[in-house]
Amino acid sequence: MSNKKGYRNINGEGSRKVMPDGRIAFKKMVGYKANGKPNIIEVIQRKNETLTELKKRFDEKINAAEVATDNITLKDKYTVKDWLIKWLESYKKNTVKSSTYSFYHNLMSKHIISDIGELLLCDVKPLILQELCNRMIENGLSVRTVRGVALILKSSFEEAFVNGIIKTNPALGIKVPRSCGNRENKIKAFTEEEQKRFLEAVKGTYHEVFFVMALNTGMRIGEILGLQWEDIDFDSGIIHVNHNLVIVHDYKRPQEVILTTPKTLSSIRDIPITASLKAALMKHKQLHTDLFGEVSGFVFKTNSGREYHSRTSVDKELKRICSENNLPFITMHGMRHTFATRGLEAGVLPRVMQKLLGHSDWNMFYNTYSHVLSGIQDIEQKKLLEALDKMGL
Repeated sequence: MSNKKGYRNINGEGSRKVMPDGRIAFKKMVGYKANGKPNIIEVIQRKNETLTELKKRFDEKINAAEVATDNITLKDKYTVKDWLIKWLESYKKNTVKSSTYSFYHNLMSKHIISDIGELLLCDVKPLILQELCNRMIENGLSVRTVRGVALILKSSFEEAFVNGIIKTNPALGIKVPRSCGNRENKIKAFTEEEQKRFLEAVKGTYHEVFFVMALNTGMRIGEILGLQWEDIDFDSGIIHVNHNLVIVHDYKRPQEVILTTPKTLSSIRDIPITASLKAALMKHKQLHTDLFGEVSGFVFKTNSGREYHSRTSVDKELKRICSENNLPFITMHGMRHTFATRGLEAGVLPRVMQKLLGHSDWNMFYNTYSHVLSGIQDIEQKKLLEALDKMGL
């Protein structure tokens, strides 16, 4: 039965509804007018007009509108940059978490807009998008980054298609391989010796406690930046991971800092405080008292006493320390991997490490640390054989 309250979609050819007097109406959006407003084509059944005649008249108007849209001057058409910004603002800003919005924004800016942003949306062909992803792979970018870009392209171009701005979605056939070229897929982490040298090198620096926190807890950088003094229970020796600080980039406004919940429900967790971390935090607490007169709010603040609005200073300091001390450069995420590696090497059960790291997906955890786990498995198998031999079995 037809919906008399409003239009309903009809096989991607527009929408249809039954008027209160029983007549049929068809409607479809065909691109945009020169003034940027949607071009809505609507026809209502005339007296004694058959449904076939109505559909023919509707199709003729649609065809005429599409020709007119194609004849709009180039300056009046969307570029890839124009549409991506509009898509992000209209379809994602209020439907995804702030961290996801920021992730999309960064991928768009660095890898899509910087490369094909000035192309007209209607001129983008499947090969152009595939070659964009291929270049990213050749440049050694991670699978996650390339897949993120492919996801953005498919979703944004699909919405452009639904809105009648383009006639097909050129991103549907993008192929992303399981691995990117010769890129090393193993985690990058410090060895025990390198970790000791790094910790010695950061002593006395402004970010010392920040790095000690990362190596002793495996927390994500957003979780460390969002950590508040009330989240640390010194008496119980526990850090409650309840927050995540997200730095949101926007094309229209300056950077915005949002304190939100961690990445997933599994990311809300408790992590034990090591003796070395506790000592560092107590020292850091005294420093906060000396600098700001009180200990409250964020554990890690800038010299001006406010929360971090950028992670640039942390990244630069990490890179400087590694460079000046002849250490392999690892990212802040590499600190997290180092924590996990030390735990697994020490014999901590993988499921326990998964929980401490806040991983919700076991397969992701296993694939990330498979090379560490394989080495541990060899050791454990030898222990099993020795135990069985002693029993004479």
